[in-house]
Amino acid sequence: GRDESGNTDSFYNHATLLLVDSSERVWFTGPVTSINGRTVQPWQLYYIASDGSGGTQVGTFSGGVGFNVCSMKQFGENQFIVGGWFTTYIDGSGNNTGANYLLFMDATGAQISLTW
Repeated sequence: GRDESGNTDSFYNHATLLLVDSSERVWFTGPVTSINGRTVQPWQLYYIASDGSGGTQVGTFSGGVGFNVCSMKQFGENQFIVGGWFTTYIDGSGNNTGANYLLFMDATGAQISLTW
């Protein structure tokens, strides 16, 4: 794994569990550098299916200090709030959106709007 400065350090070679959603996907982040033998970018948001398959990155978080994902909460069917040290989010379709430390998204990683 890599520490927040990008230095290789085996101490940091672990995933940080964020949640298990209602579809039994396991969502995680951390200084991981590979998932199921595939190289990945540390501190992004990932999920694996309940059977262990996948390791899918959900969008790309950047900007801010360290641009890492720190927390996640499911608040509706396939609706999530993600928090961390990021100011920009690029979804899987390439849409670049402002996301100052919080992002509301669906299970595909598409940003959603909330009506209060």
